Amino acid sequence: MTTQIFEDERYYICHDGRELRHIRTEEKEMEGYTQTLEVYGCADCSGCEHKAECLYKYNPEKDSDKNKVMKINERWEELKERSMQISKMKKAF
Repeated sequence: MTTQIFEDERYYICHDGRELRHIRTEEKEMEGYTQTLEVYGCADCSGCEHKAECLYKYNPEKDSDKNKVMKINERWEELKERSMQISKMKKAF
């Protein structure tokens, strides 16, 4: 998925070109730490040819009306990206 930002709103574009917009923010306590998860979802996945691979445990008979929802820890993704950049810089030297 690719990330887009429009008027300070982050959203994702799936492989079929559909937008996944921010739905809500969730906080999860885990071993003394709080994780903040941003939840994004697609308004309509009907007719998508990637649906079987995209939706977790997709069953065409039961889940034909389901739409893609994903949870992202954006802080974790940011730190991971920064770490990869530092690793690349160290390898260059």
